[in-house]
Amino acid sequence: MHFTGDSLSHSLMPGHDPWLVVLAILVAVLASYVAFNLGQRIRVARGEARLLWLAGGAVAMGGGIWSMHFIAMLALHLPVDIAYDLRLTLLSLLIAALATGAGFTVATLGQAASGAAARPAPVPPLPLLAGGLCLGLGIAGMHYVGMAAILAPGRIVYDPVVLALSVLIALVTATAALHLALSDIGHVRRILAALVMGAAITGMHFIGMAAARFVPDPAVHAGTAGIPVPPTILAGLIAAAAIVVFALALIAIRLDRRISELQAQRQLAVLDERHAATLNALPMPLALIDERGVILTANPPWQWPGERERFVGGGSGPGEDYFALCAAAGPAGAEVRVHLAGVVQGIRPAASVEYPMGGTGGRTIRLLAAPIAEGRAAGAVVAHLDITAERVAEQRMREAMRTVEAADNAKTTFLAHMSHELRTPLNAILGFSELIRDAHLGPLPERYRGYAEDIHRSGQHLLALVNDVLDLSRVESGRLELQPEPVDLASDIQDAVSLVAQRAEAHGIIIEQRVARDLPLLDADPLRLRQILINLLTNAVKFTPDGGRVTIDAVAVARSVRVTVADTGIGMTEQEIALALEPFRQARKLSRRPREGSGLGLPLAKALVESHGGMLMIDSEPEVGTRITLMLPAGGDAAPDGDGAAMANERAGGGVFEPPPLSIGRPVSRRR
Repeated sequence: MHFTGDSLSHSLMPGHDPWLVVLAILVAVLASYVAFNLGQRIRVARGEARLLWLAGGAVAMGGGIWSMHFIAMLALHLPVDIAYDLRLTLLSLLIAALATGAGFTVATLGQAASGAAARPAPVPPLPLLAGGLCLGLGIAGMHYVGMAAILAPGRIVYDPVVLALSVLIALVTATAALHLALSDIGHVRRILAALVMGAAITGMHFIGMAAARFVPDPAVHAGTAGIPVPPTILAGLIAAAAIVVFALALIAIRLDRRISELQAQRQLAVLDERHAATLNALPMPLALIDERGVILTANPPWQWPGERERFVGGGSGPGEDYFALCAAAGPAGAEVRVHLAGVVQGIRPAASVEYPMGGTGGRTIRLLAAPIAEGRAAGAVVAHLDITAERVAEQRMREAMRTVEAADNAKTTFLAHMSHELRTPLNAILGFSELIRDAHLGPLPERYRGYAEDIHRSGQHLLALVNDVLDLSRVESGRLELQPEPVDLASDIQDAVSLVAQRAEAHGIIIEQRVARDLPLLDADPLRLRQILINLLTNAVKFTPDGGRVTIDAVAVARSVRVTVADTGIGMTEQEIALALEPFRQARKLSRRPREGSGLGLPLAKALVESHGGMLMIDSEPEVGTRITLMLPAGGDAAPDGDGAAMANERAGGGVFEPPPLSIGRPVSRRR
């Protein structure tokens, strides 16, 4: 510092007390070291403990920087007497403490919000820079407020360039201090960092003092208000306060670390007890081995003497060499040893291996092994499971499947032979009964012609039954061969309606068609598609009372075609729907009108739809009606001629429009 007059400049900085300069640097180093230790506690603390450590860090580091500042001030050899304003001095201490607390708080905001973690993540750059800004400005503010506390015959003026340099050094030093304090560094590096940081903080102080010059003005000292404190007394108070604060901070850090270690040891002991209890409660033999194969611990099922012949190494205990036991166990033990050695060394995955025990007809054991630490040799967890019963059950299942397949093949062969044997006489019966019915060989009494008609109709029914049984058998066995080709669905619907129209008219049942104009072509087997439609329409007419209504509609939906056959018939419950989908079963018998049928129509239709890659869904409610919906994949070819589809529907008296969802009576509630 220099006091400069109008014509004469007097230097009031002839030198510094070297011991006090060293003391100032030592205080800065100790403050940095304590701050680095406190930073580690702040990183891992949460809740109220975090607030306490933040307060301790603010007092220790802020007070340490403040102490270094005033000790360095006292190191000056001044030719005039000076004193310090107590209020400004205390204000500078408060600024240092608050700035330090704010810096630590801002820099660790993200870690406080993330909750506790075994290893806290590094501080992100943005919070670190914001915290460094708070701390750096606080240090600079503390320094210049402390300078303003000097009571001397003159006023302070500053070199703006040097002042800006000192503030910049304060910002950089503060950011570096926060980074080191909140980083995971070792003890030796922490000491080296404290030495560097202490020298940097002291250097910032002396650069800040070099920016100041004093203009002599005796009137300023005389008119200054405040409580003067002698420098010698102030130096003693500062030194004592710094020593006490640093000592208390280090003691608190040591105690907290010791408490944390004791808590960690207690938690480990509790975990060990829980793991031991869990291990002992497991019914399977389980053990823990180290990287050399020595058994560290094993549960009772592993150590029971009776287990010696049940798996490799059974009956062994902690301290025994499991690899040596495997080597003495023959081929099975060698297989176990090779697998375990690979798992322990991290060169084999944690997969299961099966090996036999007891030779032919013995047991099958599954070895389970998982490494304790991935990627390095640290041991493994080993377990042995007796899966003999599982393998026996699998073998029996395979034998049962072979038996079922043989029975299915026998059924298919039987049906193929029987269909041939049945169709041969049926063709003769149908032919001769038709010949008699039509009186091709001469006139017959009407009574005999009626008999011939009954014979012919019964023969057709029996032939249809044989064909349905064969079709269903082929579908179930996967031997049904489809002949897909582009199919005009509107035309097939018209043909199917024509075949059942006579029967519907006989009972006063109205069949309504609702077929959209823009239906795409289906890639389907035309014979099987027509069979599906006829079966569904026949069932709808069959189970609809006289005077009822049957509706069939078709509309394109996404890449599919939806076909719906709905009736106002007797309806079904959920249980009856499941029953109707079983071959040779019908939902229920009605007494109003005799209904012939084998119970194969609906199951066969469902099987044929699914063989085309589609779905069949049933909505039904008793005494309301039934709605059967088919979803068939579209072929993707050009749509059929709309005029042709329209003419087909107009001839049948049906409208051509995009149909809304069909509702019969009231919304049905059951879906299958």
